[in-house]
Amino acid sequence: MKRLLFISSVLMMVMVSCQKEIDLGTGANSFGDLLIKIQRVTPASGDTSIVNFQWDALRRLVKYSATGEVDNTPSDFTHVIARAADGKILRINSESAFSIADSIAYFPYYQSGSSRLAYVIDSQYTFAGTIMDSMVYTYNGGGRIIEREIFSGLPGFLFPTGKQAYTYDGNGNLTVIIDSIPDGVGGYDLSATTTITFDSHRPIYQAGEEAFIIADMDPVSISKNNSNKQTKVDALFPGNSYTATGSQYQFNAADKPIKFTMSMIPQPPGYDMKLTMFYQ
Repeated sequence: MKRLLFISSVLMMVMVSCQKEIDLGTGANSFGDLLIKIQRVTPASGDTSIVNFQWDALRRLVKYSATGEVDNTPSDFTHVIARAADGKILRINSESAFSIADSIAYFPYYQSGSSRLAYVIDSQYTFAGTIMDSMVYTYNGGGRIIEREIFSGLPGFLFPTGKQAYTYDGNGNLTVIIDSIPDGVGGYDLSATTTITFDSHRPIYQAGEEAFIIADMDPVSISKNNSNKQTKVDALFPGNSYTATGSQYQFNAADKPIKFTMSMIPQPPGYDMKLTMFYQ
């Protein structure tokens, strides 16, 4: 499944009782900067979907959900995040139309005395039983995640299934993602390379470590600027390669995107996609 630029990477929360949405016009009079909803429409196919975000009083994501269809594909998922008082994630309960599991529970573990992830264990509850996955993280000296290694299997028996490596620019934007798969002899082979470019505007939202845990989230969402182009070169299946580009941007007074069009080459059914963002 192709990574949906700007779309899969749209996820935050709202536990604030008084919610004020921006207008859907130019947004020129709005200073809202906390994302609460994204409306996605593909005019050619008539597909419409809504992504909702809920936050706690400290602007930390506690719920991320979507309903509808994108590119004739169901986009229905709900992720509920339980946090400790210091903001660390205790557990994430997930249900997704993209998953073979009825539900998934993620359990993050942090490095001792640190806010850095050490590893995450998730339990996928299916009709055939429980499937276990694990993700192990590596950080650079600047405190950024530069590698995520993924293991899958049954309880008590896990084997490597993939690895992602991340490169950042000087502003903290994630500019390159390298996907690798096991080569069968203890190493990894290149699977795909994704390159992301950014403008100088603020992003739709900026995620935390949850972007490296939840399958429906995109690690690019941890970046500090607005991503406007993404190119994936698939080394194993060239037909899955693509370039996604954002255009016709409108920004509000908080320098947040309120509207833009996303185009993709090669073009899936129903594109171009029109996106409208709501903030408070």
